[in-house]
Order: sequence, then C-alpha cells, then structure tokens
Amino acid sequence: MSRADALRADLVRAVDALEAACSRLSTVGSEDTLLRDGLIQRFEFSFEIARKAIQVAAVAEGVTVRSPRTSLAHALQSGWAHDEVLWFRMLEARNLSAHTYEEALAQRVAREIPSFLPLLRSLISLLPPPSPG
Repeated sequence: MSRADALRADLVRAVDALEAACSRLSTVGSEDTLLRDGLIQRFEFSFEIARKAIQVAAVAEGVTVRSPRTSLAHALQSGWAHDEVLWFRMLEARNLSAHTYEEALAQRVAREIPSFLPLLRSLISLLPPPSPG
C-alpha cells in the first residue's frame, strides 16, 4: 500500500470517528467535557491527516507544500477543496485547539467542528488517486 493510499484510509477512519464523536456529543450534550475534549482531539487527528494527504498528493504533482496554510492553498487551487473561508476557519480552529484548556475556547472549537465534516468528506473524494507503482 502506498503512503497516499495509507493516508487516505487513515483519513476515512479518522473522519468516521470524528463524525461519531459529533453525533455522540449532540446526543449527550456539551456539558460532558470529557467527550467534548475527545471530539477536539479527533478533530486534531483528522485535520493533521488531511494536511498530510494533501502534502503527499502535492508532492506527487511536483509541488512542495510545507505549512498547513500552503497545503490548504494548494488543495483549493487544485480543486481538491472548496469553500476557502470555511477551510481557513478550520485551520484557525485547529490552531486554537492547542489552547482549549480555556473553557470558552474549548466550547467554541467544539461547536464549529461539525461544520467541517462535509469539507473533510469532500476532500477524501476529490484528492487525486495515487499513481500506480
């Protein structure tokens, strides 16, 4: 299995787990801080795997992207991602997630996460297939 294939499979699993956490938190309620913190952790995993998948796809095209911002810009330019404003809100949420020891910030990030699911699902389907061999 190629690195691109492995990352795509990891991304599918991570987004599935993120969606399950979103669903569970909406059922249980945001008062469950342990569940909320788990949701934020799953979001961080999903974002990082998505970024790495974009990076690998870009390298396959001969493009080097080093930062999350340049990775997202390349994905948008290549048509692998849409809705630039929401993608960059996702990047901001990811950056803020390191500071979710602040209760209000944790609540804000957790509230935004469900809106990112369609973007991640779309990325999975729009990333180019890995080159054979």
